[in-house]
Amino acid sequence: MMPARAQADCRPDPGRRLELHALLGLDTAEYGDYTAVRAAVDQHVRDSMKQVLKEIQTGEFANEWMAMNKAGREKFRDAQGAADAADRRSRAETAQHDAS
Repeated sequence: MMPARAQADCRPDPGRRLELHALLGLDTAEYGDYTAVRAAVDQHVRDSMKQVLKEIQTGEFANEWMAMNKAGREKFRDAQGAADAADRRSRAETAQHDAS
């Protein structure tokens, strides 16, 4: 069973969120939270987030990180390269869209 604190971290706190939106005057962000985010974050996403949290809490992530570093960080460099390539594609798509 997941500790209560971890469970709380996986659940949005509507009051806290609304307080932040009000403090910053972010009506657009608040509206997006009610609509787009709720549509995008489905049960699959919540389950995936819980699995990642479990891996962190059990030390599995830390063990993987240490082993990967000891092995020369190839997996880390591959992930960086993939993220950089995705960012470049996204910027190019945005520029192409803006130009049209």
